[in-house]
Amino acid sequence: MCSFRRSVAPDAEAFLANLRRRGTPKRAYLLELFFDGEVKDAICERFGLTAGLGGDDPFHEQKREIALQRFLGYDYVLGQLPVWWLSRNPLKTADTAALARKASSNNKGSI
Repeated sequence: MCSFRRSVAPDAEAFLANLRRRGTPKRAYLLELFFDGEVKDAICERFGLTAGLGGDDPFHEQKREIALQRFLGYDYVLGQLPVWWLSRNPLKTADTAALARKASSNNKGSI
């Protein structure tokens, strides 16, 4: 586990005020639209974030996401529901990233 943690208390009202551009925030808020799975895997591996999480736990992925977001200092918890009416761009391209996806039957990423 990493030793450079510090305690941050979430402040939802201040976070929302910042998004609404109401006043000057007391601190910078961290938020991301998403991280590629390869980046998440690298962070979890490098800092031992999944140590102690059972791989057979039916909520392993959710617990991993919470551990990752807590470690990164997120000011919110990202949750996703499947949305059938939201389609993805079906175009594909080769994965040329430094942290390339692991080989699978779907080894091409969406554009």
